[in-house]
Amino acid sequence: MRKNTLNTFTLTIKIKKMKNLFIYYLTILLPLGILNWLSKTDLMNPTLFVLLLFFYALIFRTYVDGKRLADKNIIQKQDIWKMIIPGKRFKYFSELYLKKKLKRK
Repeated sequence: MRKNTLNTFTLTIKIKKMKNLFIYYLTILLPLGILNWLSKTDLMNPTLFVLLLFFYALIFRTYVDGKRLADKNIIQKQDIWKMIIPGKRFKYFSELYLKKKLKRK
């Protein structure tokens, strides 16, 4: 039981560091690299690849982008789900992909 608690604690620490730009880019690009590698080596069938790609685009990226913005105190945590709305990522482009934080009205 203690080992499981330790793993949960480690995961929590990693997720809380989403303010770090390197961690953010690693978090969004590593799954794409793994998906690409699995498809190139024929370890994954095309149907599963497409399903995982949709999961990545709609669920995973929505959460990761919302988590980064919430950690930077740009949006509230309960508004993370709103990142699935088309255009929201472009609204917060500089806050997500660049280091600087723009002042918003």
